[in-house]
Amino acid sequence: SLLGKPGVDPRVSRAPRPNEIIQFFATGFGKTTPLIQSDQLFSLPPEVQVSPRVTIGGRTASLFSKGNLIAPGLYQFNITIPDLAD
Repeated sequence: SLLGKPGVDPRVSRAPRPNEIIQFFATGFGKTTPLIQSDQLFSLPPEVQVSPRVTIGGRTASLFSKGNLIAPGLYQFNITIPDLAD
C-alpha cells in the first residue's frame, strides 16, 4: 500500500510509523556492484556502489543495504522510518 501524508494523495492509506520498515523506489543512483550493462539480464539484484543518505524530517533513516537495481534504471531501498513526532 502507498504510505504518505493522508489528504495529499487519495491513494495514500496512512502515514508511515516510526521504526516501520518501508520500501522506497527511485531512479538515478548510478553504477552497481557488480556492474550491469544496459543490455544485460541479471538474476540477483546488484547493489548500488555508493549508498545514498536518506533523511526524513531532518533525521537519518537506516538503510538495510546500499540499495538494489531491480529493473532498468529503478532502484529499491529498504529503510526504517526514524522516530519522529507526527
